[in-house]
Amino acid sequence: MPTHSTFGTQVDSMHPYPTIRSIEETATSLNEGHLWLQEYVTGPILGWTMDESGLITFGMDGETVDTAPPSLRRAVDHVRTHIDRDGLRSGVDDVSQFVFYGFATRNEGIDYDWEAIQPFLGVDIWAAPDEDFVPPDVTERVYDAIGLAPIPAFEKELPATHFDPATYEPPQSHWRDGPAVGVVVRKKGGMRYRLGSKPTDVSQADTVDPETVIDSEVSRLLDGELDRLNATAETVDVNTLADRIFDRIARTSYVALRDELNTAPDGVREMVRTAVRGEIRTTRRGSDDTA
Repeated sequence: MPTHSTFGTQVDSMHPYPTIRSIEETATSLNEGHLWLQEYVTGPILGWTMDESGLITFGMDGETVDTAPPSLRRAVDHVRTHIDRDGLRSGVDDVSQFVFYGFATRNEGIDYDWEAIQPFLGVDIWAAPDEDFVPPDVTERVYDAIGLAPIPAFEKELPATHFDPATYEPPQSHWRDGPAVGVVVRKKGGMRYRLGSKPTDVSQADTVDPETVIDSEVSRLLDGELDRLNATAETVDVNTLADRIFDRIARTSYVALRDELNTAPDGVREMVRTAVRGEIRTTRRGSDDTA
């Protein structure tokens, strides 16, 4: 069974995901039917499809690219390694007729518990045979069944007459101390709106030194990544370790390293490698001194 994936090679055939607009922009009445209220998290919407062989193709914003941007690699790897391919294939006649969308979570100004929040959270499924999005209750069940977490709901099937966006206060977030940054308001039939403002990352990104951020994050992440590799400072392949830490930093420190990651990712990777080598040398010297 193939376990590999591509990024963007079939993007042009992917159904585009609609922008989740602010609820203030809608002229549609929300006073009828039932609503789903789901936690809005920071990060772009990542789309993917799977063919019958199990090959997964990723895309974003209808744009064809050769490789996943650094800040999305954790999300891509999460989908690729956690999805139940056999379960997905067995549930539909032609799996290639469906496009799956989710938040590729990253730090855009809100600091979540990055060990707890999944890199990819499923939010929608497009069914080409029906030319429509799958209802939110079915979407939730499908993501659960194929091994990927759906975006959590605060309310399901809430009568629209019981919801007032002017007075509604977002509940406690599932992944941070404090309220959710926003709420996705869903109606069956594909309507989706965002309640709450998007966080701004400009002030933070303009006031930090990339090297300082990287040194701090490498120190914080090193032991955990060694544990995940079942390795020690003496036995680990330093380049492998550095690449894994780079992917984590690109996601969890995106707000601070956005410009560098978007314009010179190889430079950021080299700074991470330098910091990792320094930490490993220090640890190895300490081990020699106590031997």
